[in-house]
Amino acid sequence: MSAIHKRLHYAQKIEFRLLAEVFRDFLPPSYPYKVVGGEKEIKTEDFNDDVDIIPVSNPNIHSSAQRIAIAQQELQLAMGAPQIHNIREAYRRMYEALGVREVDNLLIPQKEPMAMDPAMENAQALALAELKAFPGQDHDAHIQAHLIFGSSPMVMAQPQAATELQKHILEHISIKAKEIATAELEGYPPGMNEEQLQVQLNARMAQLIAQFMGELKQASAELSGQGGPDPLVQLKQQELQLRAQKDQADAQIDAQRIALEQERIKRNDQNIQKKINSSEDIAELRARVNIEKSKVR
Repeated sequence: MSAIHKRLHYAQKIEFRLLAEVFRDFLPPSYPYKVVGGEKEIKTEDFNDDVDIIPVSNPNIHSSAQRIAIAQQELQLAMGAPQIHNIREAYRRMYEALGVREVDNLLIPQKEPMAMDPAMENAQALALAELKAFPGQDHDAHIQAHLIFGSSPMVMAQPQAATELQKHILEHISIKAKEIATAELEGYPPGMNEEQLQVQLNARMAQLIAQFMGELKQASAELSGQGGPDPLVQLKQQELQLRAQKDQADAQIDAQRIALEQERIKRNDQNIQKKINSSEDIAELRARVNIEKSKVR
């Protein structure tokens, strides 16, 4: 069945190609036709040699059970790693494999991301929604607003929201650097080709991003501790201090253990000595008794 299905697929591809050639040669320049909700038109140039008309079926899949099994496996893989998959598309393929009609009416429509003010973006970050920066925005104002909001205890208690804000700030920095670098390179000599211009653009963007990252670090330090030491350095120092305290406590415990062991050994020596002295006294007493007994005889 698999070989038959592939041959049918190939034959249908040839038939589509023949029909496209007929349409190209005999259709008028514009051919109108009716569809639900209005009229459309097709042109002879839609069937030129640059366009291939091929079947949309997959010749490697020849049964609905196989399509459902593949779609189900795709959905399981997508659910296992949602951060790198399009979950909506996985569900769409599953429904299509099941033969569900009008899938778009079943799934919630996707909304195109829209530019928002910094306050709304902060609110979206708390809801763990994905944030997006857009060209032409006041990037400095957005970054400052997100830094202030990110330093609040409410955001610091939600690592995912803080991470989303940091990603959004870095996106603003990247777009800002690209806009500035593009504006600076507009006056370059016209003889520079596109590849050379792209190299110059990337180099200038890297310089600007490094500069903005330094400014971001300084601003973060001012918000967190008025230019105090790096929090990572403080955490490392605290870790070293705790480790030193633990080592000192362990040393004290070892010293106490050694002192107790020495005291135990000393007491054992004293007890042994007492036993030895007692044995010697008993032996001496017995010797005297024996001597007295011999005198009596």
